[in-house]
Amino acid sequence: MKREERQQLNGLQGKGHATGISDATLYVEIPMHYSDEGKQAIHEYLSMRNLKALRINWNPTLNEYTVLYAPMTEAEKRQAHDVESFASIVNDLRVTDTYWNGYKKQESSSNGMEAETMTEKKDIAAKQETEKKASKASKKPTALEKDLAVAMPLIEKAKAGKALEASERAILAHMIKESYHDSGKIEGLFSIDSCATLCSFCKTMREAAKNNPAHICGHCYASRGYMSWRSVRDRHELNMMILSSVPFVESDFRYLIHGSILRINCDGDFENVLHAQNILIMTRANPHCTFGIWTKNIKALSLAANICGKPENCIFIASSPIIDVKIPCPAGFDYTFTVYSTEAVVADAINNGAMECNGRKCRDCGYSCYLGTWPRGANIAELLR
Repeated sequence: MKREERQQLNGLQGKGHATGISDATLYVEIPMHYSDEGKQAIHEYLSMRNLKALRINWNPTLNEYTVLYAPMTEAEKRQAHDVESFASIVNDLRVTDTYWNGYKKQESSSNGMEAETMTEKKDIAAKQETEKKASKASKKPTALEKDLAVAMPLIEKAKAGKALEASERAILAHMIKESYHDSGKIEGLFSIDSCATLCSFCKTMREAAKNNPAHICGHCYASRGYMSWRSVRDRHELNMMILSSVPFVESDFRYLIHGSILRINCDGDFENVLHAQNILIMTRANPHCTFGIWTKNIKALSLAANICGKPENCIFIASSPIIDVKIPCPAGFDYTFTVYSTEAVVADAINNGAMECNGRKCRDCGYSCYLGTWPRGANIAELLR
């Protein structure tokens, strides 16, 4: 199996052991360029967890095809069955859009009827889209949709160079949402995130990763996570649009944050200098909270700190964009963060003075990154997940 295939399988296995995925509905990325062995291994694992493949979807964000898996019924679980080959399963899946040109050729179905023509598929797709729009129109708007309706005119006003009233800034400031993490490495913490799929800096890094397999952004978990959690992506997108477009002042954010520790950029990164500057203004406005600010956009955060200063209640952590390569700690930063490919390489880094993270929960080491208990300038080492 290829490395990326093994990592995807390991990720699914880890999720299965941690939380159990047999009762979940998952969109699983199984690209066409995966080897037959890789596709089959992923499919077999999900099948053994009592999940069945339902349909194939086009994901425009990832520019890739995903397969929807859903729990088997009790009757299906009771049936004795061998795991079928992924290729044969895919040939029978329902395609949800007209872009599909996937793993199979158009063939006659088992009942002897010819496969649908492209015109028929387009007609079906158009009908489905009409039904989808009609269904959406009949639904009450969500809280996010209400926020977007109010926020977008104000964001456009700010982008046009027009000053917002204090009341307008206050409305937008209270739309910036924290995400609570009830599992995973930063379990128990809140974060304020941007959108990894929309952020222009993240897009540049992903393009660089296409030509460099050692680039960490080729393993972006945030982009993959948005496949299943579109509402999360949309909320992070609104966070980023507000913070990167509107110049705020300290009073706009006064005691907006309620916790004692906050992570910045668990997903995504700074879109521009204004985005970073607004985070520093927010930090200064909430002295009761320590802000742990992770970034690969070192230039944006450094320029923002030069403009408005670095508050005492924050930690700057520069993430290396290259696996196994530690970067020098930039001026004004507290730590660097490096992802390593193997346990042996992590051990070697620790022997050379790095602090071990290695996938532990942050609370297990007393939130050392956030509270500044590591030696200044230390490199934090984590194993590739």
